[in-house]
Amino acid sequence: ADEFDGIFVTDFLPPAIGYTALTNTTGVGDRSLTVTISDETGIPTDGAFVPRIYYSKNGAPYVSSACVFVSGTVTAQTWTCTISSSALGGVMAGDTVRYFVIAQDTATPINVGSNPGGVTASDVNTVTEAPSAPNSYLIVGTLPTSVNVGDGGMFTSLTNPGGLFEALNLGFVLAGDTVINITSDLTAETGAINLEEFTEEAPGGFTLTIKPSGGARVISGTAATSRGIINLDGTDRLIIDGSLDGGEDRSLTIRNLQTGTSTVIWIKSLPGNGATNNVIKNTIITGAPGPDGLTTAGILTGSSVTIGGEAEAANSGNRVENNWIYGVQNSMYVRGGLAGNTDQNWVIHNNDFGSAAAAENNIFRGILIGNTNNFYLTNNRIQGIRSTPVTAASMSGIQLAFLVTNGVVANNDIRNIKNVSGSGAGAGGIVVSSTSTASNTWFVNNMISDIAAVGSATVTSNGHGISVSAGSGWHFYYNSVNMATNQASGITSAMHVTVGVTAAGALNIRNNIFANTQTAGATSYAFHSAAPAAVYSAIDFNNYWSTGSVGFLGTARATLADWQLATGQDLNSRAVNPLFVSPTDLHIQPGSPVIGQATPIAGIMADFDGDARDPVNPDMGADEVVGGAVNLDLGGRVLTAGGRGIGGVTLRISGGNLSADRLAFTSPFGFYNFEGLDAGTYTVTVFSKRHTFAVPIQVIVLGASQSNVNFTSVP
Repeated sequence: ADEFDGIFVTDFLPPAIGYTALTNTTGVGDRSLTVTISDETGIPTDGAFVPRIYYSKNGAPYVSSACVFVSGTVTAQTWTCTISSSALGGVMAGDTVRYFVIAQDTATPINVGSNPGGVTASDVNTVTEAPSAPNSYLIVGTLPTSVNVGDGGMFTSLTNPGGLFEALNLGFVLAGDTVINITSDLTAETGAINLEEFTEEAPGGFTLTIKPSGGARVISGTAATSRGIINLDGTDRLIIDGSLDGGEDRSLTIRNLQTGTSTVIWIKSLPGNGATNNVIKNTIITGAPGPDGLTTAGILTGSSVTIGGEAEAANSGNRVENNWIYGVQNSMYVRGGLAGNTDQNWVIHNNDFGSAAAAENNIFRGILIGNTNNFYLTNNRIQGIRSTPVTAASMSGIQLAFLVTNGVVANNDIRNIKNVSGSGAGAGGIVVSSTSTASNTWFVNNMISDIAAVGSATVTSNGHGISVSAGSGWHFYYNSVNMATNQASGITSAMHVTVGVTAAGALNIRNNIFANTQTAGATSYAFHSAAPAAVYSAIDFNNYWSTGSVGFLGTARATLADWQLATGQDLNSRAVNPLFVSPTDLHIQPGSPVIGQATPIAGIMADFDGDARDPVNPDMGADEVVGGAVNLDLGGRVLTAGGRGIGGVTLRISGGNLSADRLAFTSPFGFYNFEGLDAGTYTVTVFSKRHTFAVPIQVIVLGASQSNVNFTSVP
């Protein structure tokens, strides 16, 4: 305290402490701060109460060292404060050192201050509460090639401050392919720190793999809106592998509990720097739990600024394989950029999108892909996509949007896509809205079933197995579509081509099965075309099976002959029951009449299951019946009402793959047999001048030899 003109002035202010914070370092020795301290009363320059520096390693209890006086007056001084590595027990790469400086003045009573502020202390030696946000630095260096993240690990978080991602961003170096072992559940992740491109020693090109260790693991938390739990900023060669042993088990779950606009994994591009050659496999990815998932996407790619925006640079060469992504709006949303920033070489293979369980449904799509070239979307299972009761958007299993070129959409099983909203929106198994004018995209061996909406007088706002509304260069080969779920009203089809398709020769459609077996409510078509016949460069060798009209082109076309007249093609197409195994299992039975009825397509050598296609007479649709064309026998007896065989009776067989009818005659004991038949559907008719038969004609689906096709005469 001071006296001035008879007035006592008391010092209530703590010392002011200033210094430049320490940055991250590769060094493992002592580190010193040059600290300036001022106080109107003064600071002790010697003795037990000189300024001190407190420091801690990785959250351990603080230790402290006295600072050393360098120069100054009683009220303004310079000190050196040193963090002792040995007092911390030594440091190594990956350690985080937190610290603060404390000083007291010579006033009575004393005032104690710290930098950063927030200390609670009776003097510099007696600290009862450290600042809540001390300064810190990280010991950086070469990251070990095997790092544990979890309780007791080198890091306790991936995405939070102080976690692995921050360490990599701050300068940790990869010296080889590196594995990050998730050793315990990480249930408090915030996604606050993005993973940037990591630094590598020469020659570089290393991978960073995140995988579970010691058992199934969960990475979860609530990210801020417009963020993901895992965010990649132009990151290359990151692998997320949920398998414990390098197999196909899905032992890692990544979940974002955010219900606003958000994603679980966000693969971002930065201007001039796309995220490339990343792999996500064997992982369960899901959003906030509940019946109406609101998390925008499981995996989202594109802009680094706006969820769903165009990429600023191409995110290319990425692979997503054997994941289950559910309980979100979109399992995947892949959007490249324009003007040289189109994504390239995406592979999305063998994933499960959505779920059969209502509480785990997606609430919009399976996947959208757009602004992408040379992509493969194959062998995925997409189901349980539905709207909320008030959704205004259409639901889809697979949607191709914006601009896409040179893609393959093959061997996908798409089912249970429903729009239950009263808004009048539709639902589609495969929806093509891309405006590409020379897409050269192939849709091959896909199975699509159980697609429905509430029903609308607007054709597009209904359930359609496949819907094409724009663009050209679309090739549909060997797909099987079955619309068996009734709509209350509206117009449905197995395939729908809208008036938005205008280019001559825009579509090539061959070897498909288009079935619409709805029995109530909507007007049903196997094929509905609001576009003119000129948009079909080729349309033939298809099977159109419908409980309503075969098709619509200009007007309803009730029969196959009517449809052939409308298209000017389809001379080799059929309109027969394809004999699916079930309404949603679109494999065909051995006796199906579509066996051997397709035409070979160059480059397509196998079916939905990987079975080889017949090189000369393949089957229509996604399934090739292995061994379907074999030498089978069809026979039986012609009997009197009393059970005696009738000899000399004529029988005729037609159908199947027979180029002409064949005849057989019964033996003296009434036996007959047709040999060397292919699998298929046949009609057998009995003729006799002396006998009459109540059932003279039988239709037989022949998948294996039969010897009991009997005819009995009327007494």
